[in-house]
Parts: sequence; structure tokens; C-alpha cells
Amino acid sequence: MLPNRIFFTGIPGSSWSKVSEIIEQLDGINTSDHSDTRLFIHSKEKGRHAGAYFGNGMEFSLDLSEENINSPWDTLSGTKIVKGHEWSTCLPEILTQYPNDWIFLIYTPVNTSIRHWLNSGGFDIKYPNYSFYKNKETMQEMTTHQTELMLQFSKQHSATWNHFTPNWLSTTFNQPLTPSIYKLFDDVHHASNMLVTVIKGKN
Repeated sequence: MLPNRIFFTGIPGSSWSKVSEIIEQLDGINTSDHSDTRLFIHSKEKGRHAGAYFGNGMEFSLDLSEENINSPWDTLSGTKIVKGHEWSTCLPEILTQYPNDWIFLIYTPVNTSIRHWLNSGGFDIKYPNYSFYKNKETMQEMTTHQTELMLQFSKQHSATWNHFTPNWLSTTFNQPLTPSIYKLFDDVHHASNMLVTVIKGKN
């Protein structure tokens, strides 16, 4: 059974947007937060942002109230992928406030992620807004901190890190994958050093 929400986090450039794009093809996922104004595609690295983003300087804040969390979706049925780079800074609070939801973490080494993010547009990305990170040096510092927080949290909850593969996805979400979903895995960047884990709620 899928949860009401999946709080979804990884640092900029970690290929988390591609991972979320694949997950959003699964049965039961609510994508009513998607719109033309919340879409950015960078052809050079096949970078793609779709749907609402939460965080400092983003369209939606880090406020964990249900009103704020639900506000981007036109309808509340199905599982909502709640994306935010900075959820890493409040993971214990998320788990306490939404114990029945899932937390999805993506790890890619910081230097690899920043290089990919810069190649995909960097501060010129139109959506979401990355001005909060100010410059490359601040980006390095903040994403290093975000990565440390994710790793600490995953260790505290004995989470197992895995490569993002079709088999892992099918098993974790307990549903078969369509051929079109399999095809999307061809475009996952730096899969060899990208790892994922899910901390599932009480449901």
C-alpha cells in the first residue's frame, strides 16, 4: 500500500529529478502539481524538473503544515511526491509529524552532483529558483551539509542503500513496471555512484 505522501530529497544535481520522474509514472502517483510553469528541461544533460519544489527561495516553503504541503496539488487523491532539497534539514520533524508517510533519500557524491547541476543549467535554471545557494562555493558547503544529514538520518534508522534499478523500484513499490518505465532508466545519470533508500512509515 502506497502512502499519502513521499517526502523526496537529494542534493541539486544528484539525478533526483530523473528518479522522481520515473516514480511519477507508477500507478497511484498524483501528478496534479505538474504544470507548464513548473517545468524546466535542459537538453544538454537531459535534465528535467517537473512539478512543485519546496525549500528556501522555492515556490513553496519548508513549512510542514498540511496546508502548505498539500497546496501545489489540484486533487489530493493518490500519493504525492513532495520534492525538496532541504527536507534533509528537517527529516526527524517530517517523521514525527507524518509518521505514516515515506521518506525517499537519494545519495550522489557532492562533487559529481554539482558538476552535473552546473552542466544542466546551474543558476540559470528557470524552475525551481536556486538563488538561495548564492554561488558555487556556498552550494558546495550547503550540499555537503545536506548530504551529511541524510547519511546520519539513514544510519539512525538502519536504512539500506541500493542502486536505483527497475527491480528495486518494482519491489519497493510492489508493482510491475511498464516497458515505457524501463526505457526511462536509460537516461538516469551517474547510476554507478547514485544510491537510494526509502524509510517507510507505519502503514
